[in-house]
Amino acid sequence: LDTTAPEGPSPSLSLDTNNGSDGITSSATININHLESGATWEYNLTGDESGWVSGSGSSLRVDEDGSYTLQVRQTDQAGNVSETESLSFTLDTVAPEGPALSLAIDTNNSSDKITSNGTINVSGLESDAVWEYSLNGSTWADGSGSSFSVKGDAQYNLQVRQSDTAGNVSTTGSLSFTLDTTKPSSVSIALESGAALTSSSFITNDRTILISGLESGATWEYRGTGASNWTVGSGSSLEISGDDGEKYVQIRQTDKAGNVQDFWDDITFTLDTTAPEGPSPSLSLDTNDDSDGITSSATININYLESDATWEYKLNGASDWSAGTGTSIKVEQDGSYELEVRQTDVAGNVSDIETFSFTLDTAAPSAASMSLASDTGNSSDFLTSNGTINVAGLESDAVWEYSLNGSTWTDGSGSSFSVKGD
Repeated sequence: LDTTAPEGPSPSLSLDTNNGSDGITSSATININHLESGATWEYNLTGDESGWVSGSGSSLRVDEDGSYTLQVRQTDQAGNVSETESLSFTLDTVAPEGPALSLAIDTNNSSDKITSNGTINVSGLESDAVWEYSLNGSTWADGSGSSFSVKGDAQYNLQVRQSDTAGNVSTTGSLSFTLDTTKPSSVSIALESGAALTSSSFITNDRTILISGLESGATWEYRGTGASNWTVGSGSSLEISGDDGEKYVQIRQTDKAGNVQDFWDDITFTLDTTAPEGPSPSLSLDTNDDSDGITSSATININYLESDATWEYKLNGASDWSAGTGTSIKVEQDGSYELEVRQTDVAGNVSDIETFSFTLDTAAPSAASMSLASDTGNSSDFLTSNGTINVAGLESDAVWEYSLNGSTWTDGSGSSFSVKGD
């Protein structure tokens, strides 16, 4: 005779996945523990008295996801029925969606996936899910919160996945990007041109500053004397505005990751866009008549040259300019000339062309001839009572003079002169 009821069987999850105590699982198997030898058992998932189902073995399986309250009891061989034991649990076999990765901030260019900020945001996480990430596709690290950070400049191919409270693992989300925290190097600045520009003078008439040494994809900005705000530049040059005078320009670059170079580069120079006055040519000596532009001196002075300026000239419409030296030129051959001359200052500004016409005559005239105006008496004996001497063979516009004793010269006029005294 056995009238003692057995203990109630003890149901338990075969595997409480992810969290071992929350009663949420992706395993459909429920273990039935503490069954007496030879006893039968039954279970009820509906709560209705008509919902009891005979069990077999030492477990049962639930087919559909959902929340359940399981009741279970056993009957021993004597027919004694145990108390009913229960277990509440949730079956969840649906994997969550894969979480998404994004840069916390894609610095500088918001779409190029190159950044100086190593913070990665994780979105699409289920409530109470756990997640992990991988930097190399094989080693996984536990995540917390909704972000993580990477260190070390490199190109990354990140992966992330989550496990819900039932232990279901999502598909993998991914993100490829480049972390670049290295500041760019300095740029190079140069004045574009200026024919007379030298590395020591930094005086130019060209408003263009050339920018080189820019990193690929970098941006640059500039500011002038006294400015506090930076202005974004474009291309590889900068046009300087404003009046002539000393200019000071600062330039810096920002790489495509948003890193700004530590110190700006600068240049100081003088802008001079004002052309000098044209030089003034003149005869070094306008011989005989100092206003007729006819001379026997081959030297032409070039006046009013600016300090450190260069100058050039051409004669009689020559096609090419010749470089001048010093402050004068010499003409080699007699003739009539039209001289053109111009100067270029140290900033490269070219003056107006000044012209000058002159004639070089270095050939001595033929000797004049003299004769008695009247050889009185005998016309060939050079004895005369008339003191008038005719002068012939004078060149047009020539001046002449005569000497009675071979040393003292007297200016003549017209075409004769007279002597007195026997």
